[in-house]
Amino acid sequence: VAFSTDGQMIGSEAVIGLPGDNKVEKYNLGGKSDSAVSPMPDSQQTLSDTSIEVKDGQTIMKFTKIMKEAGEIEIIPGDNTFLWAHGSND
Repeated sequence: VAFSTDGQMIGSEAVIGLPGDNKVEKYNLGGKSDSAVSPMPDSQQTLSDTSIEVKDGQTIMKFTKIMKEAGEIEIIPGDNTFLWAHGSND
Protein backbone atom coordinates (compact mmCIF):
# COMPACT_ATOMS: atom_id res chain seq x y z
CA VAL A 1 0.00 0.00 0.00
CA ALA A 2 1.30 3.49 -0.79
CA PHE A 3 0.47 7.03 0.24
CA SER A 4 0.37 9.67 -2.51
CA THR A 5 -0.30 13.38 -2.91
CA ASP A 6 -1.29 13.12 -6.58
CA GLY A 7 -2.29 9.50 -7.29
CA GLN A 8 0.97 8.74 -9.11
CA MET A 9 3.42 6.04 -8.08
CA ILE A 10 6.56 8.13 -8.57
CA GLY A 11 7.10 10.37 -5.54
CA SER A 12 4.85 8.31 -3.29
CA GLU A 13 5.72 6.48 -0.08
CA ALA A 14 4.86 2.84 0.47
CA VAL A 15 4.68 0.14 3.09
CA ILE A 16 5.98 -3.03 1.48
CA GLY A 17 5.93 -6.48 3.01
CA LEU A 18 8.18 -9.35 2.00
CA PRO A 19 6.81 -12.63 3.35
CA GLY A 20 9.98 -14.59 2.56
CA ASP A 21 12.04 -12.16 4.66
CA ASN A 22 9.29 -11.57 7.25
CA LYS A 23 9.81 -7.81 6.79
CA VAL A 24 7.38 -4.89 6.63
CA GLU A 25 9.10 -1.57 5.95
CA LYS A 26 8.55 1.93 4.56
CA TYR A 27 9.90 2.72 1.08
CA ASN A 28 10.31 5.74 -1.19
CA LEU A 29 8.96 5.17 -4.69
CA GLY A 30 11.37 7.05 -6.95
CA GLY A 31 10.38 5.28 -10.16
CA LYS A 32 8.82 2.18 -11.65
CA SER A 33 11.95 0.02 -11.74
CA ASP A 34 13.10 -2.15 -8.84
CA SER A 35 16.23 -0.02 -8.45
CA ALA A 36 14.13 3.15 -7.96
CA VAL A 37 12.21 1.68 -5.00
CA SER A 38 14.34 2.14 -1.90
CA PRO A 39 13.82 1.58 1.82
CA MET A 40 13.55 4.73 3.87
CA PRO A 41 16.46 5.35 6.26
CA ASP A 42 16.41 3.51 9.60
CA SER A 43 15.45 6.77 11.35
CA GLN A 44 12.17 6.77 9.37
CA GLN A 45 11.34 3.09 9.95
CA THR A 46 8.73 3.91 12.59
CA LEU A 47 6.08 1.27 11.86
CA SER A 48 4.93 -0.79 14.82
CA ASP A 49 2.93 -3.98 15.29
CA THR A 50 4.16 -5.26 11.92
CA SER A 51 3.52 -8.75 10.61
CA ILE A 52 3.22 -10.51 7.29
CA GLU A 53 2.14 -14.07 6.60
CA VAL A 54 0.85 -16.23 3.80
CA LYS A 55 -2.20 -18.22 4.85
CA ASP A 56 -4.35 -20.34 2.54
CA GLY A 57 -2.77 -18.68 -0.50
CA GLN A 58 -3.43 -15.13 0.71
CA THR A 59 -0.84 -12.66 1.97
CA ILE A 60 -1.88 -10.79 5.11
CA MET A 61 0.15 -7.72 6.07
CA LYS A 62 -0.53 -5.73 9.22
CA PHE A 63 1.08 -2.58 10.57
CA THR A 64 0.47 0.57 12.58
CA LYS A 65 1.73 3.86 11.12
CA ILE A 66 2.01 7.32 12.63
CA MET A 67 -0.29 9.58 10.59
CA LYS A 68 1.90 12.70 10.66
CA GLU A 69 5.67 12.30 10.44
CA ALA A 70 8.23 14.96 9.54
CA GLY A 71 9.28 14.81 5.90
CA GLU A 72 6.64 12.23 4.93
CA ILE A 73 3.22 12.31 3.27
CA GLU A 74 0.65 12.99 5.98
CA ILE A 75 -2.44 10.83 6.38
CA ILE A 76 -5.25 13.21 7.31
CA PRO A 77 -8.82 12.76 8.55
CA GLY A 78 -11.02 12.81 5.46
CA ASP A 79 -9.89 12.17 1.90
CA ASN A 80 -6.47 10.64 1.22
CA THR A 81 -5.00 9.02 -1.88
CA PHE A 82 -3.82 5.45 -1.43
CA LEU A 83 -2.20 3.24 -4.06
CA TRP A 84 -1.93 -0.53 -4.07
CA ALA A 85 -0.20 -3.22 -6.05
CA HIS A 86 0.01 -6.99 -6.04
CA GLY A 87 2.26 -9.65 -7.39
CA SER A 88 2.70 -13.39 -7.57
CA ASN A 89 5.95 -13.65 -5.65
CA ASP A 90 8.21 -11.68 -3.26
